[in-house]
Amino acid sequence: GGGLSQLFVMFEAQIQSYQGDDPLDPWDRYLQWVESAFPLQSGQECLSASLEQLVKVFISEERYHQDPRFVKYCIKLAEFISAPSQFFDYIYSQGVGTRTSALYIAWAQQLETEGNIQHAGAVLQKGIHNQAEPMENLQEQYRVGLQCLIFEDTRGQELKNIRTAILVQTKGPSSPVSCLPIVPNARCPRGNEQVIIK
Repeated sequence: GGGLSQLFVMFEAQIQSYQGDDPLDPWDRYLQWVESAFPLQSGQECLSASLEQLVKVFISEERYHQDPRFVKYCIKLAEFISAPSQFFDYIYSQGVGTRTSALYIAWAQQLETEGNIQHAGAVLQKGIHNQAEPMENLQEQYRVGLQCLIFEDTRGQELKNIRTAILVQTKGPSSPVSCLPIVPNARCPRGNEQVIIK
C-alpha cells in the first residue's frame, strides 16, 4: 500500500544522494531491510520490483559481477521470474557470477527442477572448468547430481554412455572438457567451452 511506496521514495532519495565508492551498499542495506520487515506477500512484491531494478542498474558494472552480494540478489531475482533458467543463461552471458559457485549451483538446481538433468550436469561442469569458488561446493553438487542421473535414469545402455563420458571428463578443472558425445545437438562454441544444450 501507500506505506511501501513512501519507503520506496525515501530509499530512492538515499541512493541518488549516495556519495561513497560502493553504490551497491545502500541497495544491499535496503533489500536486507525489506526482507526482514516484510516477510509477507506485499513484501515479496516490493522485493521482486527492487531486485529487478538493482539488476538493471548493476548488470553493466563489471566490478560487481563477482561480488557475492550482487550474485546473491541475481539468484534471488530468479525465484520471481517465469523462465529462471533463461535468466541464469542471460546473466552468465553478461559475465555475472562466472567465478562464483553459488550461481552454477542455483542454475543447475533450477534445471533439475525442470527435469533437465543432463543440462544441469553441463552447467556444473562449466563452473568446475571456470574454477568457480568455493570449488568444494560445486564438486559436491556435481557428485550428488551424478548419483541422481545414475539412479533415476533407467534407460540402460544410453545411461552407461553418459556415465562413461562424464567420468572420463572429471579428471579435474585443468583439463579442457570435450563435448559429451551422447548429447544430441550439443556444440562447443569456443574450443574447450562447456557443453551448451539448446
